[in-house]
Amino acid sequence: MTSHITSSTKPNILIVGSGAIGLLWYSHLNLRCKAQTNVYLYQSPQRNPVSKTINFTDLHHQIHTIPTQIYTPNDSSTSASIREHSFDIILVCVKSYQLNGAIEEIHPLISANTLVINSHNGLGALNNENQLKLAHRHVWNLLTTHGCLKSSNNSITHTGSGVSNIGTQIGIPSHTLIQQTTALLNTALPEVTWCDHLAEKQWTKLAINCVINPLTALFDIKNGEVADAKFDQVIDQLLDEITDVANANEIKLDKGLLKRTVIIVANNTAENSSSMRCDIQAKRKSEIEYINGYIHRLGIELNISTQKNTELYQSVLALHSERDR
Repeated sequence: MTSHITSSTKPNILIVGSGAIGLLWYSHLNLRCKAQTNVYLYQSPQRNPVSKTINFTDLHHQIHTIPTQIYTPNDSSTSASIREHSFDIILVCVKSYQLNGAIEEIHPLISANTLVINSHNGLGALNNENQLKLAHRHVWNLLTTHGCLKSSNNSITHTGSGVSNIGTQIGIPSHTLIQQTTALLNTALPEVTWCDHLAEKQWTKLAINCVINPLTALFDIKNGEVADAKFDQVIDQLLDEITDVANANEIKLDKGLLKRTVIIVANNTAENSSSMRCDIQAKRKSEIEYINGYIHRLGIELNISTQKNTELYQSVLALHSERDR
């Protein structure tokens, strides 16, 4: 595998996913890296048409109207400019339950030199079949704490500054690839940091999501209310189970530190509505299967009790059942 970003040509970057995170990256790459990159927004034949412009509100409350350069498979008018070089980076920003379908759809676009970066909530989303398909490619994961809100099909707001961590999932990247990619992403949306051992950060984010997402969805509250004392016992139960499961997977987590982190995140995003709450309110499928559901399944596999995670997992599933009636 020789994936790299050449300095002699402008790298071709494809953003897959036109939700809040995908459009956040597309907007920042266009605003800050347009002279150095060719950035495309993927149009799935299976989904509604992507808007021709994005109304992006930045952290300084300035509004930018950004034209979308759309790539549609088998459309010669949109693919002609990238035929010769293909895609250097494909950034996949979709819901966890959409990941496998997205990878299957874009697989013909992933060459030996393409770097695939997945950004989604939860763990365990990439199935065995797609892991085999990508076995000889470079696949990274990206975790971000940036806050953003999509208010319509073409309007997003960057609601809070954060940090992003990237690390490898498949393949052994060269120092040059790490350096070039991190530098490019840092230029677009700082701060981006490479992590040789991303698993601990993934589990930390999973733990935060296992607390904030289901509680806000089930009680129909904003993030800040999770820090209320009435949830203290529930949070302890959830985190006890998560640390037990993590430790059995050789991921060492400190429950006390995790709880402090959950409360800090809840307070720092106090006025935000979690993605799961938004999904439930909009009668969309949530990512519960890859959040508390992931802990539930690992608990069964490892014979570890996950009573409270299982309870919240099943309660959110019940909300979906009510929605579908």
